[in-house]
Amino acid sequence: MRAIWPATALLLAVVILALSACSDDPAEEASDDDAVQETRSAPLVAVETVHYEEIPEKRRWSGRLGPLAQRSARSPHRGTIVGLEVREGEWVERGQTLARIAGPAAGQRQAVHAERVRYLRQELERWERLAEADAAGPAEVNEARLKLLEAEQQKADLDAEISGEVIVAPASGRVIELLAANGVHVEGGDPLVLIDDDDNLGVQIVVAASETELFEDRDRFVVIDEGEELSVGDVTYSDYPHPGFVTVQIQLEGVENDRRRQVEVRYERSDQALLVPWTAVASDDEQWVAVVDAETGEVSRRAVQLGRAHQAGIEVLGGLDEGEQILRYEPRNHAEGDRVQARPVDLVGAPQGDR
Repeated sequence: MRAIWPATALLLAVVILALSACSDDPAEEASDDDAVQETRSAPLVAVETVHYEEIPEKRRWSGRLGPLAQRSARSPHRGTIVGLEVREGEWVERGQTLARIAGPAAGQRQAVHAERVRYLRQELERWERLAEADAAGPAEVNEARLKLLEAEQQKADLDAEISGEVIVAPASGRVIELLAANGVHVEGGDPLVLIDDDDNLGVQIVVAASETELFEDRDRFVVIDEGEELSVGDVTYSDYPHPGFVTVQIQLEGVENDRRRQVEVRYERSDQALLVPWTAVASDDEQWVAVVDAETGEVSRRAVQLGRAHQAGIEVLGGLDEGEQILRYEPRNHAEGDRVQARPVDLVGAPQGDR
């Protein structure tokens, strides 16, 4: 028995040592193996690193230089047009006489006075013939002459009154339309002559209603006439017949309207914008992207606030920071907490449907 003991002890020591080696934190070793296995089985996905880009924006519109408004010469009171002194297409200066107007009964009064003058002139001629035949004396001739002079004075006063009621041009420009004619009865305030207002020159263009904000910053748009930049004044807006569009009226300063000509309106600006690809954005009740943790590859969904669309992508106003990674394609295919193997898009390529 004593001879067998050393061998038995040696065998027991070997068994204990083996059991000790097998019992060194088996849970930790299993966990490490699972992590390695999970990483190896995670799908390979294309990611995009979010960064700021320079976004140039350029727009061009063509319009015709000309008066932005028309002005109408109106009747100051009720009356009759007795002298229209301009024609359509004629150029007039501010303050130039366009028409003359008589009061409500001036035409009838003028006719009565003209008839009275004609009658008294015949009377004077009759008395003069009688005086030559010694059938009347100088007193009768003088009386007839005085009556004629008085009637002629009254007629001249009435003519002066009528001719003094003049309608003048409210602005310099071309006569677009005559709205009255000689002998026509008008009421106070009726338009008589329509004139292009060449004191208010500019260009009109039609834009989408959403684009009116482009013209709020005067430093970003210019008006070019044959290579020369024109000085811009006020910018106003008016309705356009088709819904969703607006007429933009750009007033120009220091421009002479020697001829109607085409000019170009140019808008240019360049901004820094945080962009994401169109294919990276998903939309449910809110718009979101799938963010990939750079260290663990874990996917999380992140709500984002989007801005303007550009050719290179869509602007992110909030929810993402520069340098973060997002899934480039099909964000719905990966649930919150999934693990992926992230690779730049040029190393993975686009899914077949996005090519």
